[in-house]
Amino acid sequence: MQGYDYAGEGAYFITICTHNRSCIFGTVNDGNMLLNAAGRTATDEWHKTITIRKNIILAAFVVMPNHIHGIIIIDKKAQPHLGEPNAPLQKFRSPSQTIGAIIRGYKSAVTKRLREMALTRDGDIWQRGYHDHIIRNELSYNKIENYIINNPALWKEDMFFGNQ
Repeated sequence: MQGYDYAGEGAYFITICTHNRSCIFGTVNDGNMLLNAAGRTATDEWHKTITIRKNIILAAFVVMPNHIHGIIIIDKKAQPHLGEPNAPLQKFRSPSQTIGAIIRGYKSAVTKRLREMALTRDGDIWQRGYHDHIIRNELSYNKIENYIINNPALWKEDMFFGNQ
């Protein structure tokens, strides 16, 4: 959303698709996502995000054959203080603390690891950009969380289904 502060506290529903929606992360069988090595790598890198960026909380997450869904919560109380333990947080916001920077870092880390493991061709792994939705209330959060959790079971109805 243009003009929105994507470094601000809040919950964000993120969807990142693979390039040309290629199914590179595994398959869905009987409503269960079966991750291959690339899918396990995508999962591992998602969970590593909180070790790199202390200002976030990761909530519901799923890797699908050709995309990932996740909820990222930016929580300023989780940000590390700079300098003294009781020093106030600096007013300057590093671009590395925005949703865009978090997603760029994640996509880059997955791409690097997949190439190191020779699990992908030299071409692009991800589509350009990503989809985001600002979660504004608990009802919306619960619906999105349920959607993410149930995504494998509803794969054939998913808007990203088709390349499997």
